[in-house]
Amino acid sequence: MLKIKKVLPYVIAFLIALGLPMAIWKTMPGEKKHTTISSESGHKESVIEVTSIEQSFKAVDDKLSSLALYVQPLLKGNKTIINVKLLDSEGKGYVDKDIHMATANPRPLLKIDFPAIENSNNKEFVLRISKVSTSKSHQVQLYTNGRNEYKEGLLKKDGIPQEKDISLNTYYAKTKVELLNYMVSQLPVSKTAFLIIAGLFVVILFLFIKESLKILE
Repeated sequence: MLKIKKVLPYVIAFLIALGLPMAIWKTMPGEKKHTTISSESGHKESVIEVTSIEQSFKAVDDKLSSLALYVQPLLKGNKTIINVKLLDSEGKGYVDKDIHMATANPRPLLKIDFPAIENSNNKEFVLRISKVSTSKSHQVQLYTNGRNEYKEGLLKKDGIPQEKDISLNTYYAKTKVELLNYMVSQLPVSKTAFLIIAGLFVVILFLFIKESLKILE
């Protein structure tokens, strides 16, 4: 019993050291998010009504697989249907989808998934959003950043350029290894320093195991 009490802290430390990385790995998403236009904290500065709008933008990575728009809260019973199209600068289409807003029920994010576009990095795309059907009392409005800071694209409403851009997130499909590599690249330390820290973690873990086995002898 005494030996078990002595080794218990080592067992707990080992389980934490082993379980934490496994939990992080298991919960990692299969995509990388990028706030392409505006920041989440600034997406409520202004809105634009969906009639026939067009937003151009540039992808920042390969395997573009989702887009997300910020939608102003809908009135109860809003049965508006919008159509979303995604094309590249050469006119090739990737998305053509009717979205029933009553079913989608964005709060406020409206995420649109599609098969990953392999070579999307630095490619220019056009997002076209139009109203398919609605009642006179209902409308759909998208949040914009209202500052016209995004220089990689242009927003048009009914063919007329606007002095703002719609708030837009883009997502890129990634394996967990690719995502982990990206996360490491964003750390405030070099990859070499990260590997040294990870190596020290493994050494400390080994010493814990070794010490606990000595106690049990």
